[in-house]
Amino acid sequence: PRLHFPDELLIARMVELAPNLALHCGDTTYHATVGGFLRFFFIPFEPALKRFPVFVAPGNHDSGWPGVYGISFDNFRRLFPHEYGGAEGGYYSFVHQHVKFIALSYTTLGFGKSSKQYRWLARELESSTSEFNIVFLALRPV
Repeated sequence: PRLHFPDELLIARMVELAPNLALHCGDTTYHATVGGFLRFFFIPFEPALKRFPVFVAPGNHDSGWPGVYGISFDNFRRLFPHEYGGAEGGYYSFVHQHVKFIALSYTTLGFGKSSKQYRWLARELESSTSEFNIVFLALRPV
C-alpha cells in the first residue's frame, strides 16, 4: 500500500535518531479540522510524540485554507496549546535547553514591519536572554 507522502518512513527514522525535539514547518493536515489533524499528524506522529516534542509552525492548511475559507487558527490553537503571541494567529515561542525557538506563520494576518506578528517577533528577539534564537516558519509556496 502507498504511504502518506514519506511521513511514515520519516517518522520511523526520526524515532531511530531520537532527537531532542523536532520542528515541523507546517501543513500537517489538508484541512484544518480536528479529524484532519488527527489523521495526518497526531496518529502518524504518535511514535515520535511519545519520544520527543514536535513543534509546528502552521502553514495555510493548518490555518483553515485562508484563500478559500478565510483564516482560522481555532483548531490549531486548541490542539497545539502554546502561549501564542497574540489573540489571533499561530505565532509562538518557547525555550528548550537554553535556546529560544520562535514559530511564525505566513498566514497570520498582516505583513511587513507594521504587522502584529512582526512587532511581536521584534519584541521576542529584543527580550531574549538565550544565547541562540532560532526562528522557524511555514513558507508560502511560490
